[in-house]
Amino acid sequence: IFSARIAQRAAPGIFFSLFDTAGIICEVGLGDAGTAGSPPHPRSRFRIASCSKSFTAAAVLLLRDRGELALDEPITKYVPSLFPTMPVGHPEAPTLRMLLSMAGGLPTDDPWADRQESLSSAEFDTILQRGVRFAATPGTRYEYSNLGYALLGRVIEVVGGRSYPDFVTQNLLLPLGLNETV
Repeated sequence: IFSARIAQRAAPGIFFSLFDTAGIICEVGLGDAGTAGSPPHPRSRFRIASCSKSFTAAAVLLLRDRGELALDEPITKYVPSLFPTMPVGHPEAPTLRMLLSMAGGLPTDDPWADRQESLSSAEFDTILQRGVRFAATPGTRYEYSNLGYALLGRVIEVVGGRSYPDFVTQNLLLPLGLNETV
């Protein structure tokens, strides 16, 4: 199956491990890891893209469990730089719960994260202050939004008191033994 994916050019490289209760029983790297044409190996780094949303959600829920934030508070309580340009007749910003469930009213913005991921917190806040367009009244429909999760990442920084990568590393990755995940 994996060889076929490489042959079809569906992925440049694949690494997988098979394991049972005793541990790893087989590891295979196929294709190109991007380093001199060599196949991926156990320490190869892969971009996880939207899978990082799971870490964002876990970090927000951890802060909630610690009593440091509430899911039903508007995002602007934690990120006051957000200037929402709301749909007519709905004066409130979405809640953290709405953003977590992709019901924040923000438009689909699939390439957004790729274009904006290297912004500093100050640069991101500047964009938020210019106004954020909404596609729907928050809480009324599902629409996938990278921006919604970027806002949640900013909440983690504000409430957690450190950068998103540092908070996730210290509170999730290291305690779970995910020492190679960055």
